[in-house]
Amino acid sequence: MPVPTKLMPFGYKWLSWCSRHPYPVVGLTGFIRKLVFFIFYSDQLNWDSLSYGAELGSISANLSLGRGFSSPFSQGSDPSAWFAPLLPSLWAGIFRLFGLFSPASLYAILLLDTLLACGTMILYYKIARLIYCQAGLDDHKYPFITTVILSLWPAGGFDLISPWYTDWQFFLMALAVYATLQWLITPSWRNSVIMALVGALGMTVTQNTALIFAGGSLYALWKTPGVSFPLVRRIVFIAFFVFLSMAPWTLYNYARMNAFIPFRSNFGVELRQGNSERGTVRVNATSVHPSLDRNELIKYMETGEVQYAKSALHESYHYMLDHPIITAKRTLARIYLYWCSDLLDQYPWYPDSQKGSGLQFLAEMIWKVLLWLAPTLALLICLGAGWSRLVPFRWLFYWIFFTVPLPYYITFVDAAYPLATLPWLLLFITTTITLKVAPPQNLFHQGNRL
Repeated sequence: MPVPTKLMPFGYKWLSWCSRHPYPVVGLTGFIRKLVFFIFYSDQLNWDSLSYGAELGSISANLSLGRGFSSPFSQGSDPSAWFAPLLPSLWAGIFRLFGLFSPASLYAILLLDTLLACGTMILYYKIARLIYCQAGLDDHKYPFITTVILSLWPAGGFDLISPWYTDWQFFLMALAVYATLQWLITPSWRNSVIMALVGALGMTVTQNTALIFAGGSLYALWKTPGVSFPLVRRIVFIAFFVFLSMAPWTLYNYARMNAFIPFRSNFGVELRQGNSERGTVRVNATSVHPSLDRNELIKYMETGEVQYAKSALHESYHYMLDHPIITAKRTLARIYLYWCSDLLDQYPWYPDSQKGSGLQFLAEMIWKVLLWLAPTLALLICLGAGWSRLVPFRWLFYWIFFTVPLPYYITFVDAAYPLATLPWLLLFITTTITLKVAPPQNLFHQGNRL
């Protein structure tokens, strides 16, 4: 017999109400998360403390002043493709409306990022709800609790409020995963068009959306017996549409720089940051980069962006071939940094700085163990115990865990980079444990997981 609402404990009634009205509640948790960090870092919410948006801010400023997509390291008009086009164009519009690097422009950008964070939480809820339903656990409270755990996980800190592409990456990856899951369930032309549009939008900010679609396409082909020509046609359509959407930016770069740059031009520079005589496993004050090394800046200005990036690519390529053992050691160190964080503070910003000691060092290590290492260990336990087999679409999660960090294993690991996979790690672990302790009620779905 159902328990009357008046007799329910307050906590259960609150949870029941929230799970019946999930979208405003999970959106609000995303807003609260941002607000807490804004308050915590309130003394640093100014353009000077935020490095004026670094390269993104410089390119946006050049655009707003009519210089086009030009060098992020000077006020000249040398052409640049250091960043994909969407965010510099958007920031340039904000600078024109609210003033170049004014407090109003900063707050407008942070407000936009906050709205994206709210939308991302709603997408996480929809993804969790879809996964639980496919597993036969049709109860609103489980995806709600899962999303709240994601929204309240405090890892990230300053990187979550710094004006950068982090919130856009979160949102677009969540949108891509949701579109991919919908397409895997029903690979109709309607869902194929939605995937293509999301992919086209995503490639203006991050290549991770293309990786997600590639994983979803391979997953669909693998699960389909024989050769399904309708499915192949839809996959070809999605790939062609995304490729076609990149053509204007690619042609624009070719006309200005006489080089084929479909996304960004700086991969060679980042590869050399991690693979040279001065290469590091984590970006620091001595990294080989035009913004950190005056000699590199002079070289960049003299040769131009394309030639500078090409020479950096060739230099790092030869270094990796000539020093395979050092390259392997650095790669293993980056894998450790990505999944476990710098537990022992071995890679500080200033290489010669002394490590923390005493209670402060112990507190920081405990913080890193709980927030960064613990999810990785939980993933290994779920995989080793076989619990992950309970999760529908688990291979798409595996694909994200495998492919998204790959560029960082061979370049360098910045503090914000693991945030690209952390939400999916938490989502996967939470759904796995939930499906283990709360078995599905719908046996039909339980026997027909995708």
